[in-house]
Amino acid sequence: NKGECPTRPTPPLEDLIRLFQEIFPRINLRFNEENRSLTCSKDGSEPYDLSGLSDGEKQVIAILVDIALLAENESVIIADEPELNLNPGLAIKLWHTIEQELSEAVFIYASHSVSFAQRENVENIIALSSESQHMLEIHDLHEIPRSELTQLLGAIPAILSNTKVLITEGEDSSFDSIFYRWILRTNDIEILPEGSCDNVKAIVSRSGVWNKLASTIKIRGVID
Repeated sequence: NKGECPTRPTPPLEDLIRLFQEIFPRINLRFNEENRSLTCSKDGSEPYDLSGLSDGEKQVIAILVDIALLAENESVIIADEPELNLNPGLAIKLWHTIEQELSEAVFIYASHSVSFAQRENVENIIALSSESQHMLEIHDLHEIPRSELTQLLGAIPAILSNTKVLITEGEDSSFDSIFYRWILRTNDIEILPEGSCDNVKAIVSRSGVWNKLASTIKIRGVID
């Protein structure tokens, strides 16, 4: 037994083409041997060079080259605003592809996108605040129903960034937030409409998913 037969590593350019077409299956990326350049064609169109790609498509190529092809598999990858300049679906698809390619790497994202934070691959969420005691860490993401998790993550920025929060009924565009801002006549209190009276009660009592909120955060609610 002489061990496993050695294999030749896949050329990086072939990996780039493969990964790019996983993300953009309608775009055919090829290497032109004559002028040693990459060309593209979309849905059978005439070939064009990379300058004809959209800004988002160019950004995907740059990220794939910098991270998916050059990073070691056991790297720690820190990405600030991974969704920047990309539509939400494309950002999720891109980083999911990279995570699959670097299966042993650890990924740390700083994101403002609720949908990006809810991806199945995400294991922990840490919601940051200007005050360290108000940071919120969630470990058991998969035990929280998706609808409740969306509501929680959508409300967290406003709750953590203010020392005083008033939870009301209604929606962002409803009369409630306007009315209570007029009543209170102060900018020191964040008015956060959260739907039904049951939602207001759950947040104030920290029941259900809302028990994830740090006990140091002061929250009051009003039901009319």
